[in-house]
Amino acid sequence: MAKCAEIQELLPLYALDALPAETQDEVELHVEGCPVCAEVARQERAVSSRLWLAVPQVEPPVGLRDRVLAAARSDLADGVSALPAPIPLPVKPRQNRTARVPLYWAAAIALLPVALSLWLAWQVTSLQRTVDSIAADKKQVWTDAEVATEIMGRGIQVGLAGSAHVDGTENAPSAWGNIYYVPNQAEGVLTVGGLPTLPGDQCYQVWLIRNDHWMNGGTFYLQGDGRGMIIVKSPMPMDSIDTVRVTMEPHGGSPEPRGNRYMWARLKTS
Repeated sequence: MAKCAEIQELLPLYALDALPAETQDEVELHVEGCPVCAEVARQERAVSSRLWLAVPQVEPPVGLRDRVLAAARSDLADGVSALPAPIPLPVKPRQNRTARVPLYWAAAIALLPVALSLWLAWQVTSLQRTVDSIAADKKQVWTDAEVATEIMGRGIQVGLAGSAHVDGTENAPSAWGNIYYVPNQAEGVLTVGGLPTLPGDQCYQVWLIRNDHWMNGGTFYLQGDGRGMIIVKSPMPMDSIDTVRVTMEPHGGSPEPRGNRYMWARLKTS
């Protein structure tokens, strides 16, 4: 006889009548003689009897019942005279209730449809998150483009727009970029290209440096064509910054520079 722990693992499926017949009989025989497992089985039955409440209720189409009954009557009228006489089957003696299949295999087989349903649900959820992420990325790119246009437009209006070329380091010798800003204002636009693609748990981070003090200017990720753009946020006017550097940091950024340096630019010339 199986132990209570083994039986109780099967009780959720037993309550749904989802076990193979011989395993269902063995569990039932154990439950009849074990008060502890009988109480657990009662609780599982109570839960399973309410599962239908978790499914959205749909009102059947008008006339569905009449159509089903009409089809059944038609099949019965057409086939009742042609039905052969039932053939008596030999009565098979009831066999020993001991399960031929180990309980863990029976449970695994019964759980396959449940596992498949969970896998499909996870796939649908993952796909929806991917779609949402792509939509959010596109919206952010559009927003950044609008802000960049507004920043550079202000520089053109006042006739004081500043810019500097951004060079790659030995870690990214083919990288290139430019930073645009308006003097006396704390925003700039950094555009880059030629940077290597980073793993998913890494990002590029911009650092603004004044008198050896490093300040976070924001993080960015490359687009599919290997280019990137970021609206740089400075705690002081951009023309007060000495140099700009780009490093590789963990996803979401770092409170201080820790990764390799990939790009740099000098803003103040004096």
